Amino acid sequence: GDVYKRQVNTPQDGVNIYGLFLEGASWERKKRMLIDSNPGEMYTKMPVIYFNPTVDYKPRPNDYQCPVYKTSVRAGSLSTTGESTNFILTVDLPTNESDPDFWVLRLSLIHISEPTRQAEISYAVFCLKKKKQ
Repeated sequence: GDVYKRQVNTPQDGVNIYGLFLEGASWERKKRMLIDSNPGEMYTKMPVIYFNPTVDYKPRPNDYQCPVYKTSVRAGSLSTTGESTNFILTVDLPTNESDPDFWVLRLSLIHISEPTRQAEISYAVFCLKKKKQ
C-alpha cells in the first residue's frame, strides 16, 4: 500500500496524522529529514507523523519549526490570539542545514489540501491541546 497512508498502530498517547503535504522542501524518508525539493516539484506527501503532547517540551536547536496550515494559502484572518486562522501548529523537522532559517527563506511549510482532512486535523489538534491541560 501507500507508505503515506499505511496502517500504523494506534498509539496509546498522542495521534498519528497522514495526508499532509510539504511545500518548499522534500522529505528524505530514509534519513528522516528535510532536503531540497527536486526541480519543478511543488509539494511532496509527508509520511505518517506521530504527535504526542509533552510537558516542558524543548525543540532541538537545529530542527526547523515548520508551520502547518489548513491550506497552502498562508493568509487568514487574525484570531483573538493574534495568529492566523489558517495556521494550526508547528512541527519540528530535522534538517541537515546548519541554520534552520534556511527553510524559512524557502517558504517551506506543511499544508492540508482536502477540506475533509482539515476537519480531521483540527479535531486531532484540539484533542492534543486538551490533553496538555
